[in-house]
Amino acid sequence: VTGSTAPANGIYLSAANTLNFATNSASRLAISSTGSVDFGSRYTELNTASTAAASTTIDCSVGNVFTVTMSANITSLTFTNIPASGRAYSLTLILQQDSSGGRSVTWPSSVKWAGGTAPTLSGANKIDIVNMVTTTGGSTWYAVVSGLNF
Repeated sequence: VTGSTAPANGIYLSAANTLNFATNSASRLAISSTGSVDFGSRYTELNTASTAAASTTIDCSVGNVFTVTMSANITSLTFTNIPASGRAYSLTLILQQDSSGGRSVTWPSSVKWAGGTAPTLSGANKIDIVNMVTTTGGSTWYAVVSGLNF
């Protein structure tokens, strides 16, 4: 372990108590004191569960896979803590309909759909999967349906 700045090649402990692995004087892998791992591009595979409400917020800092139990229509969907413009961030939404089914999402205008139209979600007790990516800090999200009616 070397000092608190990135060596040309090696391992160092930053001032924020994060263990860093560097090549060519740049951190390539960082492990924080809380156990978060950063591969330099915000890549994680954490699944975060939540229950839909009329106003639902997806906190992008806690992972990339979000399972949302659709117990209400989402009329206001917000994404927070999105990596800055210039960094790619992708997420997967697993939308699990409750026993009533037919719940819907009003997607933000920043979400652009392949084919130009948002999907109609499935019915009772079904799962729909949506993948989204942004490189603009969330100004534009490109979305595709990975599957409906599971």
